[in-house]
Amino acid sequence: MLSQRRFLIIIVAKFLLKIDDALDLFAEHAVGGIIGLLFNGLFASRTIIALDGVNTSINGGWVDHNWKQLYIQFAYVCATCAYTFAVTAIIAKAVDLIPGLHLKTTPEGESLGLDEVEVSRLTIL
Repeated sequence: MLSQRRFLIIIVAKFLLKIDDALDLFAEHAVGGIIGLLFNGLFASRTIIALDGVNTSINGGWVDHNWKQLYIQFAYVCATCAYTFAVTAIIAKAVDLIPGLHLKTTPEGESLGLDEVEVSRLTIL
């Protein structure tokens, strides 16, 4: 239920902010990863972590009164988002500088459809 609500909220936000994310990659992977990392800081339990017999000295999260784990997880989220943004911006700029390649089609191409513009044919549904 939480997953469906998260997805709906992100879809509405994407529409209101006019973000062009055709495959909903941000909604699925980024937001899902952020929520997952933060929930690890909240709900991690040392008894579950120690079931593998290897990681027996990990303190767990808020469930085990390890209050600082949530702050560590938040720092991981911030570092990962910053790294991902920087590397993606560099790759996108590099692709945009290559002659003949562009990150986005023209407004005319969007209205006609990419099959008509790029492949010169209409697809049959």
